[in-house]
Amino acid sequence: MTARHHAEEEQDTNTRTGQGTCNCTHCQRLSGGPMMSWLSFPLSGLTWTGDGGEPAWHHTWPDSRRGFCPDCGSQLCALDDEARSIAITLPALDDASGLAPVDQSFRDDAVAWLPQVPDTRRSHRILPDAVPPAPQPPYTTAD
Repeated sequence: MTARHHAEEEQDTNTRTGQGTCNCTHCQRLSGGPMMSWLSFPLSGLTWTGDGGEPAWHHTWPDSRRGFCPDCGSQLCALDDEARSIAITLPALDDASGLAPVDQSFRDDAVAWLPQVPDTRRSHRILPDAVPPAPQPPYTTAD
């Protein structure tokens, strides 16, 4: 991917999903799968470091846009208008192996054939109450 990122600050614990999955039908359609998984970071500590610069942006909702790799089209992130944080998809991280969702949004929209994410809060709200500590910075994608 040519759209690479580096996050200097810790995970943002006051955002839409913090560290979790979203089962809403919008995310299902955009991902081509049963859910999307996110990790949110403050915009103030994020820089785009790859040769491709920033992702290509596409508004997928009136006040929300998704960022895609301009070369391969992989979905990288979501950014709401007026937001102070950005949600990076877990597959866009070089190593998300130590991360597990703490929130499962729109659980009632989840596909019936896939078990619920265990040990997560059931959330219909956009803002979770609290998120456990995340891995520490810096977060970098390899070139």
